[in-house]
Amino acid sequence: MTKHTFGDERDWFCDHQFGLFVHWGPYALPGWHEQIQQRMGISREDYARQIAKFNPVDFDPEPWLDLMQKAGMTYIVLTTKHHDGFCMWDSQHTDFKVTRDGGTDVLKRLADACHKRGIKLGLYYSVVDWKHPAYPNEGRHHELPRQDGDTPDEKTYLAYLKEQVRELCTNYGTVSYIWWDMNVPQWEDESIHEMIRALQPQCVINDRGFHNRNTVNHWQDGIIATRERDYNAALSEAENTAASLPTESCDSLDQLSWGYKTDADYYSLSYLKQNIAQNLARGNNYLLNVGPDVSGVIPPEQVILLEELGKWYQTIKVCFENTTLLSNMTQRQDLLLLKHNDDREHVYYLIAPEPLNSRGMQLRPIDALPQSVQLLNNGDYMQWARDIVPNDITRPYLRIREIPVDALAGEVLVFKMIFDKPLTKQNQMTKVEKI
Repeated sequence: MTKHTFGDERDWFCDHQFGLFVHWGPYALPGWHEQIQQRMGISREDYARQIAKFNPVDFDPEPWLDLMQKAGMTYIVLTTKHHDGFCMWDSQHTDFKVTRDGGTDVLKRLADACHKRGIKLGLYYSVVDWKHPAYPNEGRHHELPRQDGDTPDEKTYLAYLKEQVRELCTNYGTVSYIWWDMNVPQWEDESIHEMIRALQPQCVINDRGFHNRNTVNHWQDGIIATRERDYNAALSEAENTAASLPTESCDSLDQLSWGYKTDADYYSLSYLKQNIAQNLARGNNYLLNVGPDVSGVIPPEQVILLEELGKWYQTIKVCFENTTLLSNMTQRQDLLLLKHNDDREHVYYLIAPEPLNSRGMQLRPIDALPQSVQLLNNGDYMQWARDIVPNDITRPYLRIREIPVDALAGEVLVFKMIFDKPLTKQNQMTKVEKI
């Protein structure tokens, strides 16, 4: 999908559309939800006891990377510190970390493996912290109630946060993305982002961090707008229009949890394909989450889902590469029409995110004569007609015929259409043609 660009090293984000989100931490031990401590009212002391056995010394990142590449993903974002405050790297500023008691620096293993393969590495960091005594837990959303013995202090906590982020941006090679989460106090401190940009010039930063919310220029400042499970009130763009900001939507394979859940309720393949297509066609990146188990192994059900998604995505992803979404070119609001940006060819892609209820599909008011119509899902060339149909006798329009809707039930169908000249809203042709 054609997007605006930043004009510098951060343009990697505009070319890497599909990424893997990984929520992994000691909350995998109970296997219920990454926010189990807060949602179940577990005290800090009890939580620390519950997660004491978390020590993934045998963690191997290679199966993660094998799987994501099979699925067509080209960047990864790992939860380095979630709301519980536990650090998945060897931070020198806390003992609440994976390397306590001689454990393994899992971030280093992942970073080394990513750099070896050329995979872009992103790091999630939660501003909310249920462990640090200087964070002002006040019982707001995603916070603990006030804790006895805490000494809330913005300056102290932000100094801690800044030094941890300095570690992340200094000790693990190239970092392409800082993915902030839950800046509940709505702190603004541009010096934090300035430090990140100085240490990692190619790094994009999402919009849950410390930028000045009144003056931010997303394209100038490298700020990525975040949609979670397709929600962001500031990004309620109209149907069938491209995003105006650099945007990333994120979702999880599991409907109930981002972290590992022993009895997960997984989304259907059909839903996931629809969500991916709707977002990528509009120019949004898509970050899809898995929740590895306590050892860092992605559960078999999640592996199967990603492998099946990959079979579909690898076949049709060309429609999202260097294309532009055309708004209102057809009267079918259930379809997405994209044009390839190479003016030497007149290639168009038609996406049907929702299941088609018929083997035929009229594309009124398009009445141009195509050179070919190919269904990318299976490679077959489609029959087409430019004709008058009984329920619309005004003029002939392009109609794709004999679509294998039953054989490909549940699929998001993508058609590649080649014309001998650019499409206009109505090409003023009246001759009936079929092939």
